[in-house]
Amino acid sequence: MKKLIVVALVSLMSRSVLADPYVECKNQDELTSNLRVGTSFKVFGGDVYAEVGKFGGGFNFNGGESSEVGYQFKFNNGFTVKGMVESVNDDDWSHRLEAEVRYSF
Repeated sequence: MKKLIVVALVSLMSRSVLADPYVECKNQDELTSNLRVGTSFKVFGGDVYAEVGKFGGGFNFNGGESSEVGYQFKFNNGFTVKGMVESVNDDDWSHRLEAEVRYSF
């Protein structure tokens, strides 16, 4: 985990690579919380983000490692495509994949 945090911090120091760094704390239904360092940037006209950090029960972030990478692309025809993959490591890695296509009129 320490290597993962060091890589994230070194990456955050390089403003040429990262556009909008941030820190996020997110609570989920299962009474787990994520504390992550991340960044977002523009790619091919869409928004992409990446986060790494820790998760745990409540605000006790000793449950393991967590990461998330996601994207969102809005098109002029009313469609929005977005998705993400989230991974957590608590003795073993587990993954969650989410995708969404939205049409607005």
